[in-house]
Amino acid sequence: MHIVNLNVHKEKKSTHKVNYFGWFLTSLILAMISFFGYVYVLGGRNMATFQNILGVNSTNFTIPYVSYNLAFDSSISTTVKESIKKELSDMEFTGIKRFNFVATSDNKITFTTTKDNNTFFNSYIVPVGHFYWIKDGIKSSDLSKLKIYALKSQQTMIQKLLDDKYGGDFKVSGVDDLKSVLKISESSGVGFVDISNLDYEYKLLTLDDKYFFDDKAGGIKYGLDFVGGIPDEIENSARKQLANNDVFDISKVASINMTGVTALTRNLAIK
Repeated sequence: MHIVNLNVHKEKKSTHKVNYFGWFLTSLILAMISFFGYVYVLGGRNMATFQNILGVNSTNFTIPYVSYNLAFDSSISTTVKESIKKELSDMEFTGIKRFNFVATSDNKITFTTTKDNNTFFNSYIVPVGHFYWIKDGIKSSDLSKLKIYALKSQQTMIQKLLDDKYGGDFKVSGVDDLKSVLKISESSGVGFVDISNLDYEYKLLTLDDKYFFDDKAGGIKYGLDFVGGIPDEIENSARKQLANNDVFDISKVASINMTGVTALTRNLAIK
């Protein structure tokens, strides 16, 4: 008789326990970091609600909130400046403004010819003559031969945009009454204005055979944006805030100025 020894090995059950407390603690820390990061980046405009949820008030609950000085480029119009101030003044935390508007600062809002879409406002300058001009357009290659005029308030901006666009050595003369100057300057001059300044007394000219209201290449694009040392997340939050204002919607500005100007200038050219 053969005796068979059967060795039965019982599977040992794992004694490893899931550390549920550790997972909970990690999740809680991440949630708190996300919460306070959200409050900091978006400017604390809804802080009253957060305080009610937490059952605290401003006297016993403090989050560091940094304010930044902000200046404007001198070429930016008063209308645009006031619109920017109005929109950005809503960015505050318990009465502390995110931006303090000052005369001079390393942090400023200025115009730029950058081609990316990171600007919060885009507009164009366009060539113009007087309403009674026979001349219909200009060539960019002829700009160095012409006397270039602009409103005094836009002279610096237009000078910079033309230099950046064409790399030429242009001399832009700033005048108080651009329309009167253009009236007597058809043979030797041309004017440039922001499209927001167009009205029926100007004749919109083609630029390199491109008519602005048919093809945006008939103008020179520029934008407004932040420069300096303001953190990216704060700038992005400010851009979103400014995007709500119609003043910075180029399609609406163009639409308003198309009314009458296009038809009038074209009818005059036919005559």
